[in-house]
Amino acid sequence: MWSQKTRYALRALIAFSSHPGVPVSVREVAENHGIPQKYLEAILADLRADGLVRSTRGPRGGYLLGRSPEHISMEDVLYAVDPEFLAVESDDVAAEEQILRELSAPILRRLGETSIADAARLWHGRRQILDYVI
Repeated sequence: MWSQKTRYALRALIAFSSHPGVPVSVREVAENHGIPQKYLEAILADLRADGLVRSTRGPRGGYLLGRSPEHISMEDVLYAVDPEFLAVESDDVAAEEQILRELSAPILRRLGETSIADAARLWHGRRQILDYVI
């Protein structure tokens, strides 16, 4: 259901949210999260165009969140990197279009309610469970 591009964007945004106010290099995110660097650069360009990330130049340059993680929703992310995700297309079949829109509405609502901060808490919680050693 989720595109690889969306998954990589989420990983990158969670990485940036883990370092508030500190630029993180593309190379570091790519290496730590198993993302091809060139592909990540293209994803970050989409995220930057929508104001979800910003970049800084220089030897300690990199990317940071464009706004607080509490104010970036999963809906924002999807529309930045995968705008066709919930596009409803039909061949002028009004009933079909209405059904698909009604089915999409709760998904969009949930995506709009879920922030990168929420996703980061889930991510780190799952990572702690997986990293737990007896």
